[in-house]
Amino acid sequence: MKLLKKEYAPNGSGTITFAADGSDDLWIVYNLIKQGDHVSSETSRKVYQNTGKSATRVHMNISIKVLNTDYDKQAAILRVRGKTVSCDVGGGTASATFHTIEIKPSLPFDLTKKVWDSVAMDLLKRCTSDRNSGGEPVDLAVVLMQETTASVHLIGRSSGSRLCAKIERKKNDVATFFTSLINSFVEFVNLDNTRFAIIASNGSVKNQFFEFLVTESKKRRIMSITNNKSKIALISMNSKQSLKDVVESSEVKKLVNGSIDAEETEVYKAFSNALDSGKACYGSRSVEMAIELVAVETLLITDDLYKSCDAGKRRKYESLVEDVKKSGGAAMVFSSKTTNGKELEKMTGIAAVLRFPVPDLDDLEL
Repeated sequence: MKLLKKEYAPNGSGTITFAADGSDDLWIVYNLIKQGDHVSSETSRKVYQNTGKSATRVHMNISIKVLNTDYDKQAAILRVRGKTVSCDVGGGTASATFHTIEIKPSLPFDLTKKVWDSVAMDLLKRCTSDRNSGGEPVDLAVVLMQETTASVHLIGRSSGSRLCAKIERKKNDVATFFTSLINSFVEFVNLDNTRFAIIASNGSVKNQFFEFLVTESKKRRIMSITNNKSKIALISMNSKQSLKDVVESSEVKKLVNGSIDAEETEVYKAFSNALDSGKACYGSRSVEMAIELVAVETLLITDDLYKSCDAGKRRKYESLVEDVKKSGGAAMVFSSKTTNGKELEKMTGIAAVLRFPVPDLDDLEL
């Protein structure tokens, strides 16, 4: 998520300007926007002529008081409906009517709240943090090096890519270019919480930057880099290839998929062993009861449930994941495309390793 402007006070009122990077950002914003908030953005709507018989679609900047929201995961659109407060077309003649603003990735919008309370602040921190220092591990950190520019991207398993920084290269000033790039890398990438980092370029510049990165990390005592050099892979690309080309290359897919499979296999094996000893359960009701009893050590859930297109179902399972984490447990989202993910799907798509045996979970009432 890009935070473009902020004028607010914690536990006070104010406005923040955002631009979402992908569908995961939109899902967080969906939870952040509440009824009564004001949302402003560029949009379009039909404006009728004086006769009232013909209309033309006009682009405008509009502000609405929110009534309800709807998140469309498949289309990656957040629809915000509300009563128009102001618009910059027709002298405000559209005021007091109703309008739906469609928020899409990369479209800037303003969110105004009367009170940015602790819940909103937590969500704000979550959606505007460009660091990968906590939460779900990042699959890839990518340094994409072109002839005159370089960019740093973070890519999560279920989210799109997030552009964290872009550095321009001045003529013959490689030292400054590399220094700016390593500063951005250190600011946005935590290799302790990243499966792999990719440095991609044509020619030998990737090798030169890797050597500079390793040397500088030793000088600055950046242990997250020094201790995780084995996570950094160098990928050759031509000058016309994009980030998508690099991420979808066979070399990168082999690295990431192998890592995910190994991690999922370890967790699923622990679940299978715990099931034999009576310290595991599966099925929505059993798992929910175990969470209520604070008995869940590790929650296993498929991405089909966790990222469901059904807003109610998605909210339910995201809440279960948060409850497990709050009680000191761990949660792992399994890819529906992997072998272990398919096996978990056969067992209802949700399961748990327990801290202690809980007989007859389905029959318990709390």
